[in-house]
Amino acid sequence: MNLSVAISTHPYRSEMCRQLVNKLSMDMDFGDYELRVCIDEFSEGIWPNARRAWENYSPEATHHMVLEDDVMPGKDLISGVELALNYLDDGSVISLFSARENIKEAEEQGFSWIKLSRSTGQGLVAPVELIDDWLAWSDRNVRPKAPAADTRWEIYGIAHKMPFFHTVPTLIEHIGANDRVLSKASGNRPIGHTVGRSPCFLGEDKSCKEIDWSKGVLDATDSVSKSRQRYRSYERLLYAKKGREGLKNEGIRETTGRDRKGVRRV
Repeated sequence: MNLSVAISTHPYRSEMCRQLVNKLSMDMDFGDYELRVCIDEFSEGIWPNARRAWENYSPEATHHMVLEDDVMPGKDLISGVELALNYLDDGSVISLFSARENIKEAEEQGFSWIKLSRSTGQGLVAPVELIDDWLAWSDRNVRPKAPAADTRWEIYGIAHKMPFFHTVPTLIEHIGANDRVLSKASGNRPIGHTVGRSPCFLGEDKSCKEIDWSKGVLDATDSVSKSRQRYRSYERLLYAKKGREGLKNEGIRETTGRDRKGVRRV
């Protein structure tokens, strides 16, 4: 496994980003990895900059990690994640953070992983060969107003029946839980929604390389009916024909041929 890393940041949070880079640099094996910082210099919005971060994987990498600037990583995060990758199939997408209580339940039951139908944007790791397909699929099916990469990953996951593997415990903490970044695309209003803290963060002084990743996976993925409900909640973000047909082909929902309010035909 060969991992590259990118941070999505905004000048408003330059100090947070500096602290994150310094923390990552303390990884003993940091010199073996390529770290890129993608800055939203012109306040284009969350998605344009997140896209840059996902596109900026190393040509030599097998997997790419994207972190938001407002996270606190556990010790040896990069090399620890590379070790964890050996315990999952090559095509798996890993989420390093979650504020959901079932993460704590998985920890109490002794699992190393919990498989969910939802992702989080604070820290994700994906195979580079999947990233290009996800970006191209997202361009074809998801409207520009979808603000965040994790939303786009979730829609892609529904369409492809692809779960997300969350680490147990979480390897990063969301220290910017009550902060929102300004966006020119939203008229310089705060955008996005606040996300809480993890119920079982490893801790900034504990090494991610010392976790036993062999203790199994707790399957907490959504049922088919729940997936359909979630798809309906995302319909406003999809191009009418392309988005519905993409999900129909995966057996998630049949199209009705009718437009919903605010969704145009293409």
